[in-house]
Amino acid sequence: MYSGDERRASNTELLELIQATIKETIIQVALEHPLTPEEITWVRLAIKAEAKRDAFRQAVIDKTLTGLIVTMLGAVGIYLLQYFNTHWDWTK
Repeated sequence: MYSGDERRASNTELLELIQATIKETIIQVALEHPLTPEEITWVRLAIKAEAKRDAFRQAVIDKTLTGLIVTMLGAVGIYLLQYFNTHWDWTK
């Protein structure tokens, strides 16, 4: 039976073996099948397009969150105005 430390060491060794195998495989594939200049250009354009999409998504999230906060503050303000108008006599 394995103790906790032996298991962690075993898992760490297995993880390192998997990482090394993946790294070697990627290097081997990259050397055997290099990208053409057109493919390199396409990959760079795809990376830029994805970065633009991420920036757009983040901007939409930011604007939506800002809109929700402003709406909430406006609703609280209107509620307080109604409350004070109802419960306080301003003419005295």
